[in-house]
This record gives sequence, C-alpha cells and structure tokens, in this order.
Amino acid sequence: MDIKEYFQSYDNYFWVWETEVFSPDNVFEALTIPGGSTIAYERFVMETLELLSPDGLPPFGSFLLALIATNHNGKDSLAKVFEIVNNSKSVTRETVYPRGFSYARNFLTTLSELPSEFREGDKRKELLQAIFKDCHNRVSERNAKTIMQHYREHKHLLVECAKKLPLSEATLKKDINVFAHLNVKYPTHQALLAAISGVPELPVLDEKIAEQQPVQVSGSFTDQLIDEPKTFPVGSLIHRIWGGLNIPLHHSAPSHQPLGGVSDLTNKGDFDKLLISEFAYDDDVFMSRIANNEALYIKREVPPESDKFVRLLLIDCSLKNWGIPKILAFASALAIAKHPRTDIECRIFVIGNGYKEISAETVEDVIDGLNNLGSQLHAAPALCAILDENTDVKHSEVFLITTEDALAAADMQRALSDNYDKVKYIITTEAGGSLNFYRVQNRSRKLIQHIWLPLEELWAKKPAGKKSPPSKHTTGRDSTVPEINYPILVPPPKSHLAVFALRDDEFFLLTNAGTFFRISVTLPENKGHYFKMHKGAELLLHDLSVNQNGLYALQVNEYGEYILAAFYPKAMYVSMLNLNTREYHKKGVSLIGGVSGYSIVEDDGFYLFNEAAEEYLLLSVRDTELDVRRALPPDGILQRFTDTKKKIERFNNIFTYKSVLQNFMPLCITKQGQLQINKHRLNINDPSVYHGSIILTGNRVFEVAVQAVYEWKSKRFVFPDGSAVYSDGFGILTLKSSNPDIPAIYMPTTLHVPLAMATDTCFVGSDDYYNDTKGTEYIAIDDFDAKYFQPFINTILNHGA
Repeated sequence: MDIKEYFQSYDNYFWVWETEVFSPDNVFEALTIPGGSTIAYERFVMETLELLSPDGLPPFGSFLLALIATNHNGKDSLAKVFEIVNNSKSVTRETVYPRGFSYARNFLTTLSELPSEFREGDKRKELLQAIFKDCHNRVSERNAKTIMQHYREHKHLLVECAKKLPLSEATLKKDINVFAHLNVKYPTHQALLAAISGVPELPVLDEKIAEQQPVQVSGSFTDQLIDEPKTFPVGSLIHRIWGGLNIPLHHSAPSHQPLGGVSDLTNKGDFDKLLISEFAYDDDVFMSRIANNEALYIKREVPPESDKFVRLLLIDCSLKNWGIPKILAFASALAIAKHPRTDIECRIFVIGNGYKEISAETVEDVIDGLNNLGSQLHAAPALCAILDENTDVKHSEVFLITTEDALAAADMQRALSDNYDKVKYIITTEAGGSLNFYRVQNRSRKLIQHIWLPLEELWAKKPAGKKSPPSKHTTGRDSTVPEINYPILVPPPKSHLAVFALRDDEFFLLTNAGTFFRISVTLPENKGHYFKMHKGAELLLHDLSVNQNGLYALQVNEYGEYILAAFYPKAMYVSMLNLNTREYHKKGVSLIGGVSGYSIVEDDGFYLFNEAAEEYLLLSVRDTELDVRRALPPDGILQRFTDTKKKIERFNNIFTYKSVLQNFMPLCITKQGQLQINKHRLNINDPSVYHGSIILTGNRVFEVAVQAVYEWKSKRFVFPDGSAVYSDGFGILTLKSSNPDIPAIYMPTTLHVPLAMATDTCFVGSDDYYNDTKGTEYIAIDDFDAKYFQPFINTILNHGA
C-alpha cells in the first residue's frame, strides 16, 4: 500500500480534504465532514499517525471515525456521518445494508461517551494507541513506516488523494469492520478504560469471600510443549539440544571507566576540565598552549554504556525446509531463546516468501509459528530484506537456521556474501536429526559444533505431561486423548485412508487427517443385498498421527482401546499404534516372498502373511518392544481375511458423501428471528419447507437483525450479548448462549437432507444422527424449539433492547 491508496478520498463519503494551503508544513488545512464540522487539522492527523505507525496503521477512514467520536461534539458528528453513509448513492444497496453497522455504531458511541479527560490531549492519543493496536484490517508496521516517510518527503501527493474516486462496498466495510471487532473486544466503558491504563478489568466480589483453593502450578514452557501433541515433536528435542549447546549465553559490553593517572589525560576537552597546573603559566604561554592543542585536560568519569544486545533467530521456512528440518529449526531456535541461563534478548523470525516475526511465549504461539510455510525454493529475498533493516550490527547477533540444500542455492550464497558482516552464526538441519553450528568468520564458515538427535527414540517416548481423564474406552486406564463429548453424530468424512469391519453392522473409518470414526449400518434381510448406511458418524478420536501408504488392520484390546497395526511395503517396516494412548512401536522386517503379495489381518492378534510364500508373521508387543516372529496361522485366517475384504468392498460401494457446509460467513439472526448461515437459512418445523424436520435451505435475500463477528483464534462467531457459535472442522456447529440457563446446542451442517439437534440430555430430528451411546432423550420438535432454540435466539435479539 502506498501513500495515494492510504489517503484516497471518495465520492459521497463522510470525510473530505478541505482548503489547499501549500505551506511547507501542510498541503491542506483540515479534514471535514461534508456539510458538517471539522474532523481535525492536517498537522494533528499526521502527528497522531506518526505516533501509531510503529504498531501499524488502521484504515484511514477508521482512524477518522475514531477522531470524530472523540471530538467534543462526537455524538452529533456521528449522527451526521451515518446519515451520509446511509444516503450514499455510490454504494450498491443491499437488502441487508450495511452489515456490522450496529456493532460499529455501538463502539463509536462508547468512545463518544468516555470522560472528557480521555478525549483530549495525550490521553486521547493513548486511547487511539490502545484501540488500534493489533486492530482488524490494519496496515503492517513496515508499510506504515513507508507511508509516513513518503508523506514527509512528498507531501504534494496529497493533492492527488483529494481527487475523489467512486466509493465501493469493500472500502466501507474495511472502515466499519474495525469497530465491529472492537465492540466485541471492549463491550463496556470499563473494559476500554482498563485497556488504556493497562489494568485488567476486575470482577465485582461478593460480600462473602470464598476460601481460596490451592492453585496447581503448571510445568515449565518446554513441559507444556511436550504435553501438547501438536508441539510434542519440537518440545521433546529442546532438552537434548540444551545438553549439547555450546554458544555464548551471556553478553557483556565493556564500558569505558576512567581509572585515573596519565591514561586519563588528553589534549582536547572543555575548559572546565583543564588541569589546575595549566593556570600556573603566564597568559601568553597559556593562550599559546590552548591554541596549539598543548594544554592538558582530564577526562571525567562517564556513566556505563548501554548494554542492549539482541539475537535475531531467522528460521528458513522455504520449500526445501519443510517437514523434519523445519521442526529441528524451531527446536534449535527455542533452545537458544529459552535457555534457562541466557540473559540475551532473542527475537524469532520466519523467512520464506517474506519475513515475519513470531512470538514464542505460549504453546499457541509455537503452533501458529509452525504453520508458516514458504512456497519458494529458497528464502534469499526475505533474508536480504531483513538484513537490510538490521543496521545495528554492533548490538545484534544474527542466527540463520536452514538446510544445506537451501544454503547451496546461488541466490542464498550471494545474499550471505553481500551481508557477511551481519550473519554471525549459521545452523544447518538434516532430516536424519543432525544439527551443525557454524560461526561466520572472514567470509567463510567454521564448524564449531555438531549435535545428533536420535529422533526415533525421542519421538517414540510417551509425553510426560498432564494426564487427561480416562475416556469411555479405557476402563480406568490412563489416556492422553480427551473424550469426545458430542451427544450427536457428525457428518461422515469426504474421503478416508482405511476402512475396518470389526462387526457386521459397524465400520470404522480412519482419515488422512488423523480422525477416527464409527459408522453403523442396517443389515438387509437378504445377505446378497446392500445394507443401508446411516448419514451420521460417531467421532471417536482426532489429532492422530498416522503414516500413509500402508496396509492396515484394527483390533480392540481387553481395555476397549483401539490398536492399529500397519505394514509399509516401501519402507519395509511394521508398526503398532494404540489410538487411545498414542503408544507407538515400529520394527523393520525382512520377508521371504515378494512385497506385493503380503497382507495384514486381525485374528486374535495381527498377522502379516503371504499365502504363496507360506509365510505368516505374528505381531505383538512384549516388554515395551514390538516383537515380530514366524508362527502357525490360526484356522480359517484366510477365510476371515476374504470375508472382511468383501464387507469393506460392499461398504465402499454404498458410501456416498453428502455435501457439508464449510463457509459459515456471514452468520446472523434475521429480522424474522431465524438463524442465517452464509447463504442458507435454518428451518425448524417449517410447513412451507419440510414439515416436522430441521433442514438448511438456500436463502440469498434476508434482512439482518443482529450479526455475529468471527474470531479467528477461537474459531467462533460472537454476538454482541456474548452468545457464540463454534465451528470445529467436523461439520458440527455448537451454539452456546450467554444465558447460563440455556444448555449448549449441537447441530450437523449437512446440506439438502433432514438434520438433527441435541443438547447433552435431549435429541430431536433425523434418527440418522442419533448417538445411541449417549442415551439422550427424544423430545418433540416443537418442545425443543420452544425450550432451547428460541430462547437462544431471543437472548441475542433482546440484548440492549
């Protein structure tokens, strides 16, 4: 974004550039509301934007709306602004127009009602800093600095910005949505004032103070990484890297401290620092010594120099660094930044298509960082860009973490050669677990340390973190996977990695994403006919780590836990994974027959067999090790394998995927009191659509009464009253009301078929989604609507009424 795009004005909008002055300091006198009052003078606007630019800039229209709201006549000016926007002819009118206005207007009204001391002087600027820090649709810090620099150097470009363009719906939404999100973040005056002062909002205490319960202190940051399955591969390596790390952990810049004596004498200085003996000379000699720089001065003691020093850890996320090398790179960066004995400030950046600073203060921060991937073969442009900005070589130390393959690219070599004085260390990672630490000296690399990490050993260990409550499958045994508590069946997955048939009327599906489902079927009276598959599936487990391109078999052990056995022909190894506890074992195998002739089957144990080669291998876990040994096959094993294979083929023939709604934006309550999800309306017992059922039907024309704002981090839509709708990626929406008396409501989002809804105790709708393992009670659709769903809708609609 450039200066022209940022400061551009539009036809029929609420602000204009007013009165060209062409002075050295200003191009325009002020910004005003057409036919209304002055918003602010140009000098004040630019001074305030300069103050905001280090954290990025809000959209210029949003910034002006905040200034209008905090002016002394804020309420009247806001009424004029919304009148102009509503009467604008430049924007394409919609049935629902404009979306998000109610939230934005609520927040702007809150701003205008703040005490006058917060709408004047420095506190006004602090207020703007607080609300626009990390705001929606903001301009990045880098672009913000560029815009303000261009303004200082080319103020005359504002004349071009004053030439109005047609106003688009996108521009209006960009300016308004900033405040729609802020209304959710700061719903009250108290929350907003707390953000300004940096003090969290305190809850109101009852007169009777309950006895404080002992607080369980969480483990260290590395323990938290190990406890989280998504960061376990990174967290499990940090301690091992600490054990071998051999780089400076402390920094001390020597300060100049005068010690007295001859070493502190000089022939330059101020007259007040002349030696007293100089005044013993007569006037002519004294002046001659001064003129010829022969007079002696003494150095005064100076305060210690600032010892500010920072390490920049650059993680290469380009194409050649995906997979295990990237995990090793993050583990190395965190080991350096989080070492318990280091006192050096560390900043972590990922470089790929560009560069981006990431935080590493929480487990969620690390997960977000691991999701950064670059699509280019190397990160040379991003490396040059960040090194060009890092000009303080004396007080910084740059670590580049990449692979040898990426480092061998000609552009990377050129980038390092051009910046040889800025990169201090290079760390290379290898998929086998090797880390090589190099110090850059005299335009060359010197190997200072080699660390090898036994990845299989470290990643095979069970996480030693908090234990989750035992699930329904564990019969009192420990499990690292929390129970899935949906009281309703979910839409089946679009594709699957493997299908298992343990009973005639039950099938299990394992997906590439590591999700495990159970699907029930209705058996036909005639065994030759196809059976009927239910539309819903029970979600048993998720976030599993399963390798692909294998042959699989499934078993339920004596504790009710699911055991997955696999044979990988290309890699020539077998494995066993407890899906509930994540206990994993693997072992290489050597086979007699051709690899393509082998199959794996469950028959009171797992057998890897090749009928032509007459080889049968029994797989079992003995003393925490996977044991593979030749054994006599049980009677009927081949027939069991053939029957299971036929059942799975029949299942695949009848398996049909029903479309599931994936995009839920916008999500709102219409003026008719119905829930609108994207371009679909939720109909409950509507005789004009599908009497006696729950179904999503297409609906493109609707009027919004209350709209929800989407929060990306929590994956939920939030209404102004605090009610929320959660989306989980499994095709289920969870409706949670701000009224604690209304229980959570669960609903699948399959399209073009009758649906169901459930709470933890009640169920209504299509039997295809009834979860018989939860024991929920059937109730009439009108009773469910009146008791649960309509109160959820009314709580939202009645908020603020």
